[in-house]
This record gives sequence, C-alpha cells and structure tokens, in this order.
Amino acid sequence: MNKKALAVAISSALAMPMAAQAVSFSVSGQVNKAIMFADDGADSEITFVDNTASNSRFRLTGSEDMGNGVTAGFRIELASTVNSNFTQTINAGADVATATGMRKGEAYFSGNFGTVSLGQGPTATDGMGDADLSNTWLADFSATTWGGVTAFRTSGAAAATSAFTAAGVSTYFDGHSRRARIRYDAPSFGPLTLSVDAQHGNAWGAKAYVYTSLGGGDLSLAIGHASGDNRFGSSITGGSASFLSSNGTNITLGYQERDFAAVGRNTADHFYVKLGHRWGNNAVSISYGDNSEQGANNTDANTIGLGFVHTIPKPKVELYAAYNHISLDSVAGVSFEDIDVFGLGTRVKFD
Repeated sequence: MNKKALAVAISSALAMPMAAQAVSFSVSGQVNKAIMFADDGADSEITFVDNTASNSRFRLTGSEDMGNGVTAGFRIELASTVNSNFTQTINAGADVATATGMRKGEAYFSGNFGTVSLGQGPTATDGMGDADLSNTWLADFSATTWGGVTAFRTSGAAAATSAFTAAGVSTYFDGHSRRARIRYDAPSFGPLTLSVDAQHGNAWGAKAYVYTSLGGGDLSLAIGHASGDNRFGSSITGGSASFLSSNGTNITLGYQERDFAAVGRNTADHFYVKLGHRWGNNAVSISYGDNSEQGANNTDANTIGLGFVHTIPKPKVELYAAYNHISLDSVAGVSFEDIDVFGLGTRVKFD
C-alpha cells in the first residue's frame, strides 16, 4: 500500500467514529404571507405583509441519544419578516423589513427526569393565554395582531391620530415566546404537564397544562403566572381553555390579568371567547374580546374577530381569511373611530 492510500485509510478510520457520534439534525420552516386592508375611520390602505401570529422562519433542530435514557438536543430558529401585519401602519410608504432575527437558540437535555432547556426560547408561561383547538388562530387569534400598531382616530371633523393603538388597548397577556432563560418541564402526570422557568432580573414563571379527552371530545387547558416578566416590571396571571367536540364544534375561553402597580396603573384584564366549527380540511370561527385598563387607566376596548382556514395537508399549505374589528370607548370625553382590518393569506411549511 502506498503512502497516499495509507493516509486515506487512516483518515477514513478516524472520521468514522466522529461521524457516528455527531448529532443528527433536520431543517424545516415556513413562509407566511398575506394581503391586509386596514381602515381607521378616516384613512385606509392595502399592504402586503407577513403574519405575526406565526411569522416566516426557518429552523435547525437536532438530537442524539446519550444513553441511560438521556437525550441531548438543540433548537435554532430564525425569523425573517417583511412588513409585519402587526407593525405595518396606514400610509407607511416603503416596505418595513425586519432583519433576520433569532427566535430560538437553546440546548436541552431530556429523560425520565423531564426536560431542561437553556438559552433563548419560550418561557414556561408561553401559551397560557392561547389554548385553542379551533384551528383558526392564523386568522382569528386571541391577541390583536392584524393592524396591531394602527392608531385610533378621534371622532369628528378633525379625526386626529391619538396615542392609543389597536394592540395597545386590546390584547391578551401571555408569557414570552422568545427570552433567554432556563426552563424545566416535569415528566407528564397523565394529561398534566408542569413547567417553570427563571429569567434575568429575578423574573420567573410557572404553568400547568392539560390536554385530555373529555365527554367525547378534546380539552386543552392552561393556567399560569409570570412574576416580573420585564415588561413594565409587571406580573401576569390567568389562563385559557378550549374544548373540541367530536362533531367539530368548539369553544375557547381565556382570561388574564396584568398587575401594573409598579408603574402606578390599575390592574388590566383581558376576557376572550371564541366559537368555532371544523369540518374536513376547513375551520371557521367568531370571537369576542373585552379589554379593560390596558391602554391607560379607565380605558375599555372590545374586539370582534372572524376567521376561516382551509388546510391542504399533503403539501402542508394553509389558506386563510381574517376580519378584526376593534373599538375603543370614550376616554376623558374623547370619542374614537373604530378600526377594521381584513386579511387574506397563506402559510406554506417545508421540512
């Protein structure tokens, strides 16, 4: 055997165990684009947006069996958004591109002890406000995403832009989906899963989540509390529940409170109810939200949502239509025009 052949043989032999020990990984993601029409009572505009409820992204995930029932893994997820349906405003002019940003970057270890995750990712209370089995959340979400930063106009001839925005006075309270933290998910106790986390600034959160069969249907239930979640030094408490019957009819309820005492504000709350129906590859829903003390003390806002989603399973494509109506009651004698937002879009997944 010549020296060149010997070198190839040795390098191949050395590489084989290294390859066998490498963490296996996969690439997946989605593109979620929509057309949005927003009307603030005095002006309107059509824009081409990315749906914030589940924005365009791609991810790398990997795991490896370490033996003794322990698995090590990682998740890296990057988002790339152009003209978010939340931040796009009427008369915005040029496209508003958001540079590719990190959604998740974490390592985890799982086994009979549960799962420990370290790095940027969802906090323990993420999802406590949006237990939803309607399958319409791309279009009809419990948080105000469509036209979120659209400002309310004062009523009357002047119709001046106010400091209040759609999402600023009417949204749900949920844990962070992207935060540097350490999180622990305990082993499931039947249908029950318990999660806790710790973040910067002495912030922490805990959630109990249940998914089970009930009365011939499915029940999804989440209850949680996040203390000092780094948004105005506040804490949030609440939950949500969704029941899907065997015939496809479903109901979703949510209630959360945010304690604004640290900034001298009244406690804000959010109540949400959604009725829906699923048949075949289709889902439709109507929702109502009542939101008090969110934009400022003594404010009250209401939302009405309509959503339709059609799923094409094989290529993993969803087509959806959305309508949101947001109204703000008079504040200190000032009346406001309602905001109406329509959306038509599609989400295409790949893996």
